[in-house]
Parts: sequence; C-alpha cells; structure tokens
Amino acid sequence: MLTFKPVAQRDMSRLRRYYKDCDYQLCEYSALVKLMWRGHLHPQYAEAAGCLIVKNCIDGKPCFDYPVLGPDGDEEAALSFFGATDGGDSGVIDIGGGSTEIIIGQGMNIRCSFSCQMGAVRLFQRIPIRDHGDLDAVEQIAADILADKLLDYPVLSMPGSWRGTGGTFTTLAAMVKGIYWTDRTYMHGTVLTEADVARFERQLADMTLEQRKQLPGLQPNRADIVVHGICILRAIMRRMHIGQITVSEYGNLDGYFKREYLMKKK
Repeated sequence: MLTFKPVAQRDMSRLRRYYKDCDYQLCEYSALVKLMWRGHLHPQYAEAAGCLIVKNCIDGKPCFDYPVLGPDGDEEAALSFFGATDGGDSGVIDIGGGSTEIIIGQGMNIRCSFSCQMGAVRLFQRIPIRDHGDLDAVEQIAADILADKLLDYPVLSMPGSWRGTGGTFTTLAAMVKGIYWTDRTYMHGTVLTEADVARFERQLADMTLEQRKQLPGLQPNRADIVVHGICILRAIMRRMHIGQITVSEYGNLDGYFKREYLMKKK
C-alpha cells in the first residue's frame, strides 16, 4: 500500500525534480502551488518507482494527480510490476520486442527498476539463429547487456519469487502444458524451470520457421522471434541465479486498474 505524507516546505527540493521541465500534462498544479494552497488542497504525496503521486483533499473529498515521472522513473514498468505481483517480495521480467524490463520490489514499493536494450525483435534483427549452435552467441549478447546494466546495482537484494510477462512467457507456458496458444486461461500461474527454458530453446532453434508455425502452443506471428526471446530469458536466469519463474497474464493495464482501486480505498 502507498504511504502518503503531507507536503511541507522541507520537501520542496525533493519534489521539485519531478516538476522541473515537466511536459507530461498530468498534474494540475506544481509542487509550489500545492504548498501555497495547502490550506485548501491539503496535499499529501507518495513516491513509487520514480513516480510522484499526490493526493489532495478538497472540501473533504480526496482526489489524485496522476503520477509525474522523475528522472529515472518508468511508469509503464511500475504498472507492469503492480499488475503481475501479489504484494509479496517479487521480481518481474517483461521481455518485449525492443527492450526487457526488470523490476524488483514488494507491494507498491519498487526498490529496483531498469530497462535493458535487448528485446526479441532487436536481437532477431542483430543476429540470426539457424540452429542450436547459434544459441550461445545470442545468449552472450544478452548476458553482456545485462551485466553492463547490473554495474549500476552493485548491491542488489534478490526477491523471493519471480514473475514473467509477455509473449515469450506465454509461449513457453503453452508449450509446457501442451495447450493451444489461444487457450490463455490456463497459462497464468505456470511455473517455468531453467530446465524447461533450456529444453524448448534448443527444440525451437532446431526447427524451421514453417515447423514452428505448426506448433499449437506458438502464435504463428511470433515464430521468427520466439527463440531470441527465450535466449534473453535464459541469459537473465543464469546471470541472476533464477531457478524458476511464474508466468503472469497480468501486465501494465491490470496494474493501472489495481493502482486506481488502491488509491480510491485511501
């Protein structure tokens, strides 16, 4: 749950970084205006994943400003985390086409969030995978990109569990369970081990594009990039010592609605 505290003069230097050069047009007033009108607005604030969330109380009714991103804030990553997790100490891996997001936290408190410039489409365009003999090279590229990013986090506390969102994870879930890729109801909650990931990575790498398209668990328009996405996942699991990861069908849209619900409860 978010913990809100009153906006005071001593907070101005801390909050000013959110409003400086702000062009998101998501906040009604600046921090200074809120302070000047605190007798009417009664502003309180919370910070989550590099975002500032302000709760005002006008005529006895609470209202919220949408998050204003800080210099290192990534609202989409934060919302993905909120949507995919259940409040426990967790990490989320979201493998996209152009980048991969890794978020670690608990509840609505994010302690680490970063984006790696490695996505399934990006690596597909960079290096081909003809068979399993090419896997090591692709994994090494992903591992190097991740290692470079982790230099910014020399002391990183690993979470108790991990969640995975995105097409790479739902594809693997469908293949592990032997179901059609359209049968999404049964994908959520599937546990993927490192052995599962390695097995399907090699199996798919040795198939032709047409053979992959015939697999019931694989969405045909992902057949060309799926192995690159799995390479990214395997590199992350190896580098961050992740033995298993749970597939989540919930993402940033679910996180948005969850956040709005929690705010209204406040």
